[in-house]
Amino acid sequence: LELQRTIELDPKLTVAYLRLAKLEEDQGNVDAAIAGYQKALVLQPNFPPLLTLLGNLYLEDKADLRNAHTYYEKAVAVDANFAPAIANLAYVQAEQGGDLNVALGLAQKAKQMLPDADSISDVLGWVEYLKGSYQETIPMFKECVRKDPARAVYRYHLGMALLAAGNKQEGKSQLESALQLKLSADNA
Repeated sequence: LELQRTIELDPKLTVAYLRLAKLEEDQGNVDAAIAGYQKALVLQPNFPPLLTLLGNLYLEDKADLRNAHTYYEKAVAVDANFAPAIANLAYVQAEQGGDLNVALGLAQKAKQMLPDADSISDVLGWVEYLKGSYQETIPMFKECVRKDPARAVYRYHLGMALLAAGNKQEGKSQLESALQLKLSADNA
């Protein structure tokens, strides 16, 4: 209520829209969160973190690859060196059946910029997996799982790579763990 009052008093105060949208997001009101972030975006249309955040909401909460792609593309157009958007654009490009060589180039660029970011390592590994480099991706996915064992998608990607490389037992074990960790519906 205070944030809405703040917006009424100063409709150009971006931070109020951001905080209100974050509140909606934390409460699971994804559509309201998206609407709030889009209002903030009107005030700051060239802010890559906000564009990326919107892309993430469309990707992770709405499973809407088309809109996620649009926001990531806008973020990269504003800042060609914003690694989170570059990596996510690579992921969406690969998942949409786009040119895997382009997706790989984007993922490699993001990895060069943020070499220690597990989420970027995971994206790079997944694009390489989709290109058929199963064995090469296993160490990368194992490292992601080691650093964040509770992240379902890391275990899913590791399990898929292990299965594709012929290690059915360990692959099955990783996939079962991913399911227990509440893997997203589209991957499950």
